[in-house]
Amino acid sequence: MSFIPLSEAAIRKHLRTKFLGRKIIVAQEVVSTQFEFAARGLLSEPEGVVVLAESQTGGRGRMERRFFAPAGSGIYISVLLKPELPPEKVVFVTVCVAVAVCRALPNLKTGIKWVNDVFCNRKKLCGILTEASILAEQQRVEHVITGIGLNTGVVPEEVAGIATSVGAEMGVTPDRNPLVAAFLNEFEPLYACIGDDAARRTVLAEYSARQILMNRRVRVEAFNGAYEAVAVGIDEDGALLVRDDDGKVARLCAGEVSLKMV
Repeated sequence: MSFIPLSEAAIRKHLRTKFLGRKIIVAQEVVSTQFEFAARGLLSEPEGVVVLAESQTGGRGRMERRFFAPAGSGIYISVLLKPELPPEKVVFVTVCVAVAVCRALPNLKTGIKWVNDVFCNRKKLCGILTEASILAEQQRVEHVITGIGLNTGVVPEEVAGIATSVGAEMGVTPDRNPLVAAFLNEFEPLYACIGDDAARRTVLAEYSARQILMNRRVRVEAFNGAYEAVAVGIDEDGALLVRDDDGKVARLCAGEVSLKMV
C-alpha cells in the first residue's frame, strides 16, 4: 500500500498552534512514541514537544493492551505537557484529546467511548493513552505524556469486525500530515481550558454529549468483581456515573475499571 510519508514540513504548513508542536520529531519506527521522550532526553523540554512515528513495535493502550501500529497505517503521536493539575484531575487531558480527535474529523460521525476511545459507526477508530509522572511528596504533576493511535489506512481482516479507519470510512486513504495538524490545532485551545472552570465545564459538556455509552447497558469490570449497569452521566472530573440494577449510582474513575457495551 502506498502512502504519503509523515513530514515535519508538511505538518507545519497546516499548523496554527502557539506552543503545541514547538518541536516536532518524526521517527520511522519506535517501540512507542510515549517512550521516546525519555529515550531522547526530552522530558526537561518545555511542554508542546511532539513525537510521531511511521510505526510502533510496542504500541499500547490502557491496562497494557497492545495497539496494532503498522507502518503508514495510522497516526501514532505523543505530546509532552506540563499542566498545573493535581493528580486526580489528569483525566481532563484525556477528555480534551478525545474531543480534539472528534473535532479534527468533521466529515466523520464520531463518538467517544469513555474514557479513551473514539468510535465511528460502532467500531473503534482511535485509542488514547495519557500517562502522568507524579511528585508524590508534593502531590502534583511533574509532566504528562498523552498520545493517540488513529487508524487511517487498511484495517486488517482479523480486526475488521471491531475496528475501522479514516480511510475505510472515507473511501480513500488520507494524507496524514494535515490530519496531525488538525488534531494539534483543535487540542491546544481545549487544553488551555484547564485553568478556567467555566471553560472546562463547557469541554466536559461536549465530551459528555459525544458519549456513545449514555443510557446504554455496560459491563463494569473492576478489581473487586464485575457487574452490569446503565451509564447515566459524566461528572465534573470526567468520571463516568453508572446506575446498577438496585438503583445505586457509582462513580467510576478511569484507572480503576474496564467497560464493555452489552
